[in-house]
Amino acid sequence: MSGDGQIPGPAVKADYFERPDIGLVKLIREYIKQFGTPHLWWGHTHTKPPKGGRVTFLGKYSLPKTHRRREKWALCPCCSPATPKYFKQGLIAWFPDEGVIRCVGDQCYKTLDPEGYRIAMELLESEIAEQRSTEYLLSRLPKIPDYIRTIDANLDIVAAIDQIRRELVLNLEQRLAIDLWSELKDGMLRYVVRTPRLVQRSDGKMDVAMSSEFRDFGRVDGHIALNPAARKLALNLSHRKENLLAIYPDGDIAESLRSMTEVEKKKISKILSGCHNQCNGLLEEAEVVRRFFSRVNASTINNWVQQDGVSLRVHLKFADDGFHVGRSETGYFLIKWPDKLWHTLTRLEPLSQPMAA
Repeated sequence: MSGDGQIPGPAVKADYFERPDIGLVKLIREYIKQFGTPHLWWGHTHTKPPKGGRVTFLGKYSLPKTHRRREKWALCPCCSPATPKYFKQGLIAWFPDEGVIRCVGDQCYKTLDPEGYRIAMELLESEIAEQRSTEYLLSRLPKIPDYIRTIDANLDIVAAIDQIRRELVLNLEQRLAIDLWSELKDGMLRYVVRTPRLVQRSDGKMDVAMSSEFRDFGRVDGHIALNPAARKLALNLSHRKENLLAIYPDGDIAESLRSMTEVEKKKISKILSGCHNQCNGLLEEAEVVRRFFSRVNASTINNWVQQDGVSLRVHLKFADDGFHVGRSETGYFLIKWPDKLWHTLTRLEPLSQPMAA
């Protein structure tokens, strides 16, 4: 053997027909770190895995420095049950069909079952990445008060953007019965060009027919401001703030995390990530909506309605007192600029993800 003792207990320890939890995986890692003998861990089954059996890798490990000499290496049930075989990159492998756990050498199992190894390793790497992401996100919990302050600083500005968008749609659709949104759903204004062409009739004589085609006129920045079904940005931002406050621990954060289950940690990390991304998405949308209210857009739309083939009649003006909306330059409704409309929007600090190992 390895000189560190005999394999304890029966050869097969079929006690694990349900997937072992992360607590047991940590216990196995701690044992290996302390003793350097994964094959001697009391729950290890030291028999060769059967061919074609299902396998799930629960975690990776390496032997401590005290076991880097060949005579202190670990035994592997896959290929070297009685002779030291490896010290680097071992795997905690669960075999659900047998209900056992084996501590095996990485390359040893790969040689024994290449396809099973590939599938299990892909799943393990995915789980490791998810765990790394969860741990990183949980480390950002102390930043929640900063995120809340940023949201509060933006709320009045976003509410002003909601207000002017709401008044724009009200004036266009209800007061003027102008459906500009239908013309601008993809952000591009188009007009119809009619061209005469010769066609042959059934009696063989030639006739003139008109063909129509749409041509692009110009793009309008912030066109989503015209969407009558737009969501209320400030209200949604307030809801995300409430979600963030709900997951911010009372008292000591580290102590709160220690008392959480893995399921609870994953749930909180997903809420944090989701709220953060949604907040910045709402702020970005607000910025885009605000860009509609510009001299350039007003001029583009006013010139577009002058084109042959455009039946819509609307006139817009960016003025000092507000935004003018009407059917002509002389008759219009005034939308006054709300307070704080042009104040600077500030994004939440980036929630950068950890680099892959």
